[in-house]
Amino acid sequence: MKKTIIVDVDDTITIVGDRRNTINKINTDYTEFHNRCLEDKPNGYVIRLLSNLLNQYNLLFVTIRPESIRNKTIKQIENFLPIVNPNVLMNDESINNSAATIKLNMIKNAIDIDTIEFALEDNDKVIKEYSKAGIKCLKVISQDKAIKPKRIRKKRRL
Repeated sequence: MKKTIIVDVDDTITIVGDRRNTINKINTDYTEFHNRCLEDKPNGYVIRLLSNLLNQYNLLFVTIRPESIRNKTIKQIENFLPIVNPNVLMNDESINNSAATIKLNMIKNAIDIDTIEFALEDNDKVIKEYSKAGIKCLKVISQDKAIKPKRIRKKRRL
C-alpha cells in the first residue's frame, strides 16, 4: 500500500506573488486573494520533487482555500503536475479556526495519520501542529520569500 504525502498549495506548490497584496491589516477579505489563485506560478523545485514521487506515493493536497474555488484549485494542480482529478481537502467556509487546526482536522477526518510519509508545508504554525500529531514535515520556502544569500567578502591580507 502506498504511503501519502500531504501537500499544501499556496506558497508550497505555488508562488503566490502579487496577489498577496490584496490582503493586509485593513483588508482581511480573502475573496479576491483566493479568486486570483490562477495567477500563481509553479514553485519549480517542489513541482519537480512531487513529479518524481508520483508513482511511489499518493498525494493529498490540503489547503485553507475555500470550497468555492475547488475547480480553480484542481485546475491549477492539474496545470502544474501530471495528475488528473487530484485529491484535495479544502476549507469549509463556515469554519473559523486557525489554519493549523483546520488542516489537521481535515487530514484526521480523511485518512489514518499512520499512512502519511511526510507533509510539505510553508506555514510554521501548521508545521508545529502537524509535528505534534506525529506527522513529519518538510518546510518549504517559497521562491518569492526566499532570503538571498549574502555575498561573502574575502578578507584582505595585510
